[in-house]
Amino acid sequence: MSGRKIKIMYIITALGVGGAEKILLSTIKKLNRKIFIPYVVSLYQENTLADEFREYCDNVYCLGHYIKYNPLVVRKIRKIIMKVKPDIVHTHLPHATIWGRIAAHFAGVKVIITTEHNMSIWKKWNVPFYFLYRWTTKFTNRIIAVSRAIKQLLVDKFNVPPSKIKVIYNGIDTDIILNNAIVPNEVTTLSHPIIGTIGRLHKIKGHEVLIKSMPPIVEKFPKCNLIIIGDGVERVRLQMLAKKLNMEKNIHFLGCRHDPVGILKAIDIFVFPSIEEGLGIALIEACAFGKPCIASMVGGIPEIIKDGINGYLIPSNNPQIIAEKVIYLLNNPVECNLIASRNKLLVRNKFSLSAVVKEIETLYKQTIISFEN
Repeated sequence: MSGRKIKIMYIITALGVGGAEKILLSTIKKLNRKIFIPYVVSLYQENTLADEFREYCDNVYCLGHYIKYNPLVVRKIRKIIMKVKPDIVHTHLPHATIWGRIAAHFAGVKVIITTEHNMSIWKKWNVPFYFLYRWTTKFTNRIIAVSRAIKQLLVDKFNVPPSKIKVIYNGIDTDIILNNAIVPNEVTTLSHPIIGTIGRLHKIKGHEVLIKSMPPIVEKFPKCNLIIIGDGVERVRLQMLAKKLNMEKNIHFLGCRHDPVGILKAIDIFVFPSIEEGLGIALIEACAFGKPCIASMVGGIPEIIKDGINGYLIPSNNPQIIAEKVIYLLNNPVECNLIASRNKLLVRNKFSLSAVVKEIETLYKQTIISFEN
């Protein structure tokens, strides 16, 4: 590869404001342009982050009328691959991974890499897609798992050789996040304490459990507010639940935001009640702000939160325990301060974006060298 730059084509389902999309954008921003040229293919129409991706990529292709289970999308991806001639195809998210791998394979791409952010969706897929994943993994050179929990699932459920998988945690740029965090006006008017959570409004994110935990918290702290950042199919049902519990004045649905870190800056406690989770970039961001965190003991979350040290791990689907932990932390500000300092140190040492991107770049170079040899 000496003498010319390495072309990398990232294939992802969409360019919205989800965790995987934000992680990919952050990675591309940090890539060494003296060595790598990034391209992006989105299976869907243009989304919120498309223009920002264009600022940092040689080209961005949005296919426009993507249908999840339509294999004809492979032809569209293959056509773009044949035009760009990337050295590496790197896929993200399930549908993009299946179709992107197949297109890259039949286009003759020598190095195919996949990042697995969260394996929960694979559990719901039908048998053909399970075998498609197994089959396409055979011609995938490396898989990046964003947590040890995901690596173990790949080995146990999909028979992926452990040597093919490398664990690289999600990273964040703490300098940018902390320096650019501006608390929005609608949050500055809220009374404290403020509890916050971030995530798409889907059942696996556990928002219902968090909402059900609010009545006993408000009973002890009547001015307490809960901020929910994110949108999705569950929004109307969750709003109705808040109203049913007489919590509509205390629970605020702020939808998808471009300024979630500003809201993180304002909150007092971060709750991450996921039922399934790969790692959780929002949880890492909350730790960067030194927020006491209460999070479900699922997936890769215990690789971030150590119970009683830098937060509290709880069983999923248990609103009573969430309420107990929130009330305990609100009554113990000294412990909150200790947790804050530990979380800030954790993020600097373990989840630095610069270190993560260097690991990914090294993997790219090593995989190409291994293939050529």
